Amino acid sequence: MEEKLVEAGGLRLRIAVDRCVYPPLEDSELALEALLLLARLGARPTSALDIGTGTGVLALGAHKIFRPRIIAATDISPYAVRTALANLEGTGALVARCFLARCLRPGWDLVTANPPYLPVKDELEGDCGRYEALSWGWPGMAEAFCREAASMSRRYVVIVDSSLSGYDARSCLAEQGFRVLAGVERRFFMERLVAYAAVRG
Repeated sequence: MEEKLVEAGGLRLRIAVDRCVYPPLEDSELALEALLLLARLGARPTSALDIGTGTGVLALGAHKIFRPRIIAATDISPYAVRTALANLEGTGALVARCFLARCLRPGWDLVTANPPYLPVKDELEGDCGRYEALSWGWPGMAEAFCREAASMSRRYVVIVDSSLSGYDARSCLAEQGFRVLAGVERRFFMERLVAYAAVRG
């Protein structure tokens, strides 16, 4: 595995990166900034779950920022689970292999998600490519992540929304009974990325 430094709002995380796992990029940095905003707004979650964790960067960020008593991360890819385990070593985090968070019960104080939203690359082949393709997404996947995050959380959700995904995370959260507290936004050419921090009620 290679190593990557991820920086957001003064937070610095050294992350192991596997070639079969989507690496932390601008969307991950935005989600980390939204977590920092949530902390500044007074959030103190004692449990945290990261859905579709990939490298585990958001779970590690939640651990560093909030120090929750319980932290968990899920991913369908065995490569992502292996990478997240390496990055979350020493945190006491549970890393489980399952689709969305179907292997866990709801009731987490904080749920984070950076849903897949880009078109699948045609050239991805083999076992590694099959799982890497899942990290790019297909129609409806981003909304499925939003609904899963909302159903698993009893208090806070931090989720990334891309204008390329074809759905509106803010509306999705509202439909699930969440109110957006803050958002961090960046534009990249034709794409608009937003990380929302939302609270139930």
